[in-house]
Amino acid sequence: MKMYHCYILKINVLLWWMLNTQLESMAGACQFPDTWLGQWYQKELGDLELMTNSIDKKGICYYSDTGNKFYVKKPDGNKMCYSCLVITARHENLLQYKESRPICQEKTNTKFPRNCDIPGDAFLYTVVREKSVPVTCPFQGDFTFTYDNNTGLCERPRSKAHACAGDYSLQLHFRECPNIPGSINQVATIQCLASWRDQENYVYVKLNSFGLVHKHQMYRCMKYRERDTDSGPIVEIAATADATCLGLHSYYDAPLTLTLKKDNRVPSPSCSFPVWMKYTQWQTLSGQYLFEVDKQGTTLRLNQPSLIEDPTLTSMTCQREHLQSDLTNNTSYPVFEFVSRSHEKCKSFYQCVRFIQRSQDVIQFQTGRKVKHHSHACTAANFRGKQIRTLLAITATKKDCPYPGSHDLSPRNHKCQDVLRSGCHDKSEIRIQMCSPNHQDKQLKCLGRWMESGVSYVIARGPTRVLCFTFREIKSTIQFTVSNECTVSLETNRDVTSTAIYSFPRSSSTSRCGSGDISDIKTTHISIDKSIGKDNAGLLQTDATQPNKASDKERRHQNTGSSNTSSTLNISSVLVLVNSIFFLTVSHLNL
Repeated sequence: MKMYHCYILKINVLLWWMLNTQLESMAGACQFPDTWLGQWYQKELGDLELMTNSIDKKGICYYSDTGNKFYVKKPDGNKMCYSCLVITARHENLLQYKESRPICQEKTNTKFPRNCDIPGDAFLYTVVREKSVPVTCPFQGDFTFTYDNNTGLCERPRSKAHACAGDYSLQLHFRECPNIPGSINQVATIQCLASWRDQENYVYVKLNSFGLVHKHQMYRCMKYRERDTDSGPIVEIAATADATCLGLHSYYDAPLTLTLKKDNRVPSPSCSFPVWMKYTQWQTLSGQYLFEVDKQGTTLRLNQPSLIEDPTLTSMTCQREHLQSDLTNNTSYPVFEFVSRSHEKCKSFYQCVRFIQRSQDVIQFQTGRKVKHHSHACTAANFRGKQIRTLLAITATKKDCPYPGSHDLSPRNHKCQDVLRSGCHDKSEIRIQMCSPNHQDKQLKCLGRWMESGVSYVIARGPTRVLCFTFREIKSTIQFTVSNECTVSLETNRDVTSTAIYSFPRSSSTSRCGSGDISDIKTTHISIDKSIGKDNAGLLQTDATQPNKASDKERRHQNTGSSNTSSTLNISSVLVLVNSIFFLTVSHLNL
């Protein structure tokens, strides 16, 4: 009997060891954070792809213990080499890591080493995400600067730095100094990709300039500090000569050093945008462009979100409000007109810009001709022939549509009747049934409306796009047009993009909707997708068509959880089964 109990004890110990080993293996399973996955670049290795549990050219990760220590293995001939990476995420666009010396052993050796002894002075590798979304640069505006590229300090003539449309870019105009042989005449644009603090302030940039074609030349690392001097505040920068962050010993000892000082000859903004412009973001009716006022309320930027790496096309900074606008005499709506120092990418100029608040969710704007001096911007001649364009708030909500009722449209088709139904199924809905082969209805939701000079304007969103309706009452009829952009000429007060004109009798504007119009429509919950820069298809979806999707991370977590549970249950089942067999055997012998 004692022998059998001894066997049972040994098997229990063995199975518990197997169970603990399995749990330890699951606890140490290596998986990189989802935010790290994608295409990256490192000077020493070139282009890299970071996947769920492997790094291109570095190996497969087989264990991770503290969150930033990752053990990888990589074959080398007949041997397998193991090393430890200590990775620090400085920013979503930038990683830095140190690596232990590799330990190589025969592939048949199944004991994986876990040595992570890395000396403090080990080489620091820098990895930057390819096609990064740029970030706000810590130094913005217009500056004069001096520089030293290890050939001597170039002070006269002063070099200049100019602001660009995007707050993530700065254009540097290097000037050649006669007494400094290594000084240059060159224009370079820096684009900020990541910023972080590690005892000092750092920013990682992409440098675009003539002659720079290789990635290790274009990517640069900088550290910077702001300092007050007797002549005013300055920004000191130390920059590397390549894509690493090495060699930045001090602000006077680096491959390239710069000292920036604000250029006082460029006027500072002296006005800010009205509240009704700052409370939200605005998009063109096509959804292709997005307007947004900055946090200071002084600069408006036009972005094209589909251009991920350089989305800002134009910026308009409010230099001075123009109170004597001739437009205020022609409209009863709030007008904000100002002199703008504008940028198209990194080219600057002055122009006059005017905004009109049409409703809570609709504004219109018009830009004057470009001029060299701000005093010549706001003249009536600079606006002549310029179109006024419409912007819709991304937070726009449904509004009641005008001319409620069912209206037969003219000109009449000899085969069928075109019909406009306004507010029949829903007070905020317009339906147009046109004579087409499939006779499909076009359903739109009214989002904004206003009236001026006898013309009623309506902005309505359909399944694939936003449209502009203009209604005019002419004698006994109401004429209306439909266009994509609601582009209006101030001189004629007419939509210049519309080609077709429809009309219906004015008396029909009080007609009731046809019988069954309401009961024939099933009740659905409509969700409006307010995303910017995406295809408008699918903006109107019923709840029934909304997929219930879990994120990839959640699915992986669920799958991992179910896998872990299954493994634990399998080992536990074996333990219970073996115990049962031995207890039955002992019981049988006792009988």
